[in-house]
Amino acid sequence: MESTNISLLKVFYQIGSEGNKLEADMVKIINNNIENKKSKTLAIGFAGNFLDSIYLDDLYYAIPSRYPMLRWPKIRPFRTVAVNETALPFLPNTWDCVLVLHLMEFSTSGRRFLQEVSRTMKMGGKLILVAINKKNDIFFQNKRKIFGKIKHSSHDIIEMIRQESFAVTDVFGLNERFKFWPYSFSYNLDWYGEILVNNFPLLADVVIMVAEKRKESPEPLKSLEAQYEIL
Repeated sequence: MESTNISLLKVFYQIGSEGNKLEADMVKIINNNIENKKSKTLAIGFAGNFLDSIYLDDLYYAIPSRYPMLRWPKIRPFRTVAVNETALPFLPNTWDCVLVLHLMEFSTSGRRFLQEVSRTMKMGGKLILVAINKKNDIFFQNKRKIFGKIKHSSHDIIEMIRQESFAVTDVFGLNERFKFWPYSFSYNLDWYGEILVNNFPLLADVVIMVAEKRKESPEPLKSLEAQYEIL
């Protein structure tokens, strides 16, 4: 992701009390969807704002190339690693849970990235993916620049997730400006949920997709252990 996108994401969350509320509600949904707080979990993408609010005992942060580097947590030992999103430096069956925060909607290699996520996750592992809802760009005034950078809608992302060993189970939506439905909503992806995905509510600013790994991934051709840098 370009540094410009990072700056726009910071604006997206930091303008006024609404952005702070959106961020807090997003983290609450993430925490509520990880039942086992001892799950070995990887957060990747625009996660710096959220790491200290995700209450897990075994959490690590992967920073994709072109993202600003940081050391997390503030005290050693650091749990931060710089990665190539299309060649993650982790062995198969490493993660119980992977959090993808504002990466897929901007990515030009989303399918390859999801293949790597699947490869490194345990069977039955949980994928939680957060993305800006592109359909809501017509309602924005001071944040429209970020929508010009978005390459994939929420529906596009759900279809990519399904093609890479995952079953999407739940979708959540949040809106930072309205205090009534659909300020916050959720549904399971049964037949009715499928209709909602194809006609996703225009007023959702952020979409949170929850999926489970249901199929084994092909083994990598070679080990990727040497392709990472601990900060």
